[in-house]
Amino acid sequence: MRASLESAAARLHDSVGTLAREIAKFGVIGMLAFIVDVGLFNLLMFAGGDGPLNDKPLTAKAISVIAATTFAYFGNRFWTFRQRGRTNMGREYVLFFALNGVEIGRAHV
Repeated sequence: MRASLESAAARLHDSVGTLAREIAKFGVIGMLAFIVDVGLFNLLMFAGGDGPLNDKPLTAKAISVIAATTFAYFGNRFWTFRQRGRTNMGREYVLFFALNGVEIGRAHV
């Protein structure tokens, strides 16, 4: 009985440690994706004074959000959650992108 309790406690400790590392990695990827979004937007809008999309802020923002979301997907897939089970990469990417789109839409309502 004691051995099974110790084993359960060890499994719980490992699970909590794994979850804490995933949360930290997820946060790092989120911060880097934010930097990609803001940095690319500013580059498109203001590079060298008037950037290539200076007169098209919505286009610049759409491009920067797509790039940041793509970065976040691949960062999370290949670093944060690399040990997790996977399905088809195309399906995962579309789902990730769609859920991000839903959240962006929900945040602006």
